[in-house]
Amino acid sequence: MRQNAQKVWWIAVAAWLAACSSPKLGVAPADAISSDSNAIADVPAVTATDAAVETSDVAPDIAAPDIAPDVGPPMDVTYITNVDNATDPTGAAATVGQNAQLSADLTLVYPPDNAMAPRDFAPITAQWTYTGTLPTLFVVRFATDEAEVDVIGDPAKFDVGQGYAVTIPDGIWAELFKHPDHQDWTVRVLAADIANEQLVGTMRSSAPITFHVTNQKVGGAIYYWNTTLATVRVLPQGSLTPTSIPGMGGMMGCAGCHSISPDGSTVAVSKFFDLSGGGFGGSMGMSLVTGKSGTPPTWLSPKAASLLGGSFTIAAAFSPSYFTTQTKWLVVPQGGKLRSVNLLTGASYLMVQSGDLGQQAFPTWSPNGEDIVYASATDVGSGFQGSVPTALYKVPFGDGADIGKGGVAAPIVGADEPGIFHYYPAYTPDGGYVVYNRADPAGPACPASTSGGGPGSGSGASTYDNCNAEVWMINAGGGQAIRLDNANQSTDPLTNSWPTFGNLVGQYYWLAFSSRRNYGFLHTGAPAEPQVYIAAVDPLKLQQGLDGSYAALWLPGQDITSGCHIARWSAPPRD
Repeated sequence: MRQNAQKVWWIAVAAWLAACSSPKLGVAPADAISSDSNAIADVPAVTATDAAVETSDVAPDIAAPDIAPDVGPPMDVTYITNVDNATDPTGAAATVGQNAQLSADLTLVYPPDNAMAPRDFAPITAQWTYTGTLPTLFVVRFATDEAEVDVIGDPAKFDVGQGYAVTIPDGIWAELFKHPDHQDWTVRVLAADIANEQLVGTMRSSAPITFHVTNQKVGGAIYYWNTTLATVRVLPQGSLTPTSIPGMGGMMGCAGCHSISPDGSTVAVSKFFDLSGGGFGGSMGMSLVTGKSGTPPTWLSPKAASLLGGSFTIAAAFSPSYFTTQTKWLVVPQGGKLRSVNLLTGASYLMVQSGDLGQQAFPTWSPNGEDIVYASATDVGSGFQGSVPTALYKVPFGDGADIGKGGVAAPIVGADEPGIFHYYPAYTPDGGYVVYNRADPAGPACPASTSGGGPGSGSGASTYDNCNAEVWMINAGGGQAIRLDNANQSTDPLTNSWPTFGNLVGQYYWLAFSSRRNYGFLHTGAPAEPQVYIAAVDPLKLQQGLDGSYAALWLPGQDITSGCHIARWSAPPRD
């Protein structure tokens, strides 16, 4: 079997070498990014020519590769079995990689170690650097004990200037999800010199990382704010083509500027309007538009529309329990006070009757509709910027004759530390936990931001664009808060901000947040402009008081040349 695997791997390499001499070689740079394009400039994409795909003997419990016919070189898919005793470095395909020599010249920059991708996530772009003498070929290898998937290519075709990169072809990406018993892949980049179909010298390898996949789908769409276009962009899960909600281009300013109904039919958007000729320094009101057409909903009460347009109405919260064909409510801070609004009748109530003497901002509404969690402080900057430490509080929504009338508020113990910012809360889709941002005003000073972000420490510290923002979780009833170390990536100031969850309940929670971290070498800065990242969270580990998060993946398809933040996760847009 190992001899056959050896033959198969060299057949694939020979096919690749033959393809290299053909003008039909299927690698082409992607178009440069534009305001309506997701493309990453100069990252190789695979086209439909001269597929070099071979398979070895297949174990009975492993299905043969099913490669889409439109996937071409540079690629190789090899399945192997029984490699425990394989020792020849030019033998079976797995052995070639396993016995490769670790090289300090070869570094896999992206994906990060211990990340997880759901089944409907778009293919990632592998990125690596190499400082040695260029090899004949690079191999990006995903491997388990019994299966491996290779992307083979000429270094010149993978060269994007800052390093080497390739977006994993659709067919190869699909292979990673076809084997329920093999969902933890070892990933490395190999460098090899080939002459006369023989390996010359020793194959070099980057240090391996672990990449997890799951057959769970997350669905929905990410609605994010594009700072360059000044509009809300929509990117359905798995899509690489973001679109703009009509009528929102060029909005003046943004701070907690949009929220999405659970069914994707309605967008609550806040924007600045000028009161005194001061431009951005005016007030902020809210309007509702349909998710697909961007027009006012026909069912919206004129009284409710007028109320929402009032000064500093910002950062609305929806609940699937109170947004149906029969009832439509919204919870929103207005002038620093939490208010419920019946969108069909215009009835409205202040919600915090007692228990909290502060101002209220950044609400999130439980999926069952029973409670609202929000940030409380003596000053929340009229609803969008807490300039003094904030604590998370919970208040009931009310039902029956008291529907929407709120009640007695109480702090969430564990997310109310003195002197700390706790803000931007969001419920998990089952209502069991709340994710939020935590920032210490005594943390490191923030580096200068090209987009004018807020300071993270000192007298000017606030919740707005705080570089020390970290993502934490806590039981919705309070308790020991958990820092999501893996999702946060490091203790460096990365502005890990505006966390939110997808709506589907499954084996994992799926978290979206914005961050100013580097995306490999394709999007960098000091700090980088914010981009949206996705991370899995294991609720079973949370129940044990452990960090349940995985490393975060950059959301493919977002506008890489713009700042992208305030990710909201909901159903795809509709009217």
